[in-house]
Amino acid sequence: MHFLASMFLGAAVGAASFIPFLHGGVASSTRPNQGLATTTMAARYQASVASTTAATIACVGSAVATREQAIDTAETNYTTAVNGAYSTRATTLAAAYSNTAGNSAVRLAVKAAWQGFASSTKSAQKSWRTARASAWQTFATAAKACKAPSTLTDTSDMSLEMQGQ
Repeated sequence: MHFLASMFLGAAVGAASFIPFLHGGVASSTRPNQGLATTTMAARYQASVASTTAATIACVGSAVATREQAIDTAETNYTTAVNGAYSTRATTLAAAYSNTAGNSAVRLAVKAAWQGFASSTKSAQKSWRTARASAWQTFATAAKACKAPSTLTDTSDMSLEMQGQ
């Protein structure tokens, strides 16, 4: 008997049943002392996916729904903040250009309008990124608690989402 065969499979299994597995040519392993000859890796994978219970799927579904609601709220808040920034900019620019105190007063008012706009949009972007990251982190924690296989979650599609405007 091969040393590796005796080390991994025990003395009851001969080297002949271990060699195909050792050489990697066959994606199966012999299961000693059982009536079954072989179990392929694909069959084991399918069995693990099939064993995902309805409760596990519902748990992940709930985590996804919570994440999506948080992202929807964050996007609404972002849009509202940016719309407000544009409205404020329009109002302050209109006031700046109706100023009759001279060029320097108009220039200062225009500069202040644009600085306010930049500050507001930057704050909205930061809030969006923070809320988005929080929603995904909360989802990751909840999905992990569901003990679902990684093939059941949609984290690989996370990059398709708006990143930061």
